[in-house]
Amino acid sequence: MLNNNSVEVFLKLFDAQVQPIVQYGSELWGLDKAAVHIEKVHLFALKKFLALDMRTPNDLVYGETDRFPITLNSAIRCIRYWLKLTCMDEDRLPRKAYLMLYNLDARGKRNWASNVRMQLFQYGFGFVWMNQGVGVVSNFIRVFRERLIDCRWQNWEDHIQTSDRFSMYRKFNSISHCTKTYITMNMDRHLKCIMTKFRLGVSELSVHYYRYRNHTEENLICPFCKEMKEDEVHFVLCCPVLDDLRKQYIPPKFCKNPCCFRLSLLLASTNQEIIRKLSLFLYKAFKIRDTIIS
Repeated sequence: MLNNNSVEVFLKLFDAQVQPIVQYGSELWGLDKAAVHIEKVHLFALKKFLALDMRTPNDLVYGETDRFPITLNSAIRCIRYWLKLTCMDEDRLPRKAYLMLYNLDARGKRNWASNVRMQLFQYGFGFVWMNQGVGVVSNFIRVFRERLIDCRWQNWEDHIQTSDRFSMYRKFNSISHCTKTYITMNMDRHLKCIMTKFRLGVSELSVHYYRYRNHTEENLICPFCKEMKEDEVHFVLCCPVLDDLRKQYIPPKFCKNPCCFRLSLLLASTNQEIIRKLSLFLYKAFKIRDTIIS
């Protein structure tokens, strides 16, 4: 499954074959803190598919693939089951068990019913708990799901906009919550991998490699020209050693007066030809870089 080059096929396979297994029984544990552990399976699969290191920031992976944590699905299943219990006849055992939990929660003893109550109040549906049910369950679940996803993306945007780690990413990332064009393109896997690593700031560039390592100013100098700091703009648009490669693959309009804004326009492009050529440039430029360093 991880070797499939189509992100659509990969995600469909994950949702159809893997997610039902890890979500088994989530009606009962879906709102517990332990539910976050199933998200590790989701992130592991996404990062492996994108050929990323496991230490790559999770928010960047969600942003590139237009995914949200599958723990949201666990919460939805839990709320749906709670609504089912509220509609059961009083003499049914699951209903009696729930009423015991409800009474314990009313006395301040936290349990499964407490988690349901807090979840509903947290997202503005406290009236549903107070009424112990809703009219049309399917309509409520749809609205509840939309609220969870909206809140998730709002938190994601806040993190992207406020963290220094994502300073470059937020400049070219359009907040449209769609899978990025280059991932869905019919392009060689190694080209997609190098594009992903460059966009997410986890490539071999000095500014990426030494982000969390002890370094001197000398470590950050471009290994080609030995003059400027090797950041994203210098590598793609400025370094004179890569001029011939740049003329072959990068449209001139992006190289004129090179700056962070022009690089952002290049990385945010949805033109498949531009994306393909940029990927080839990055792939060949990093090959040259590896040769020089080694």
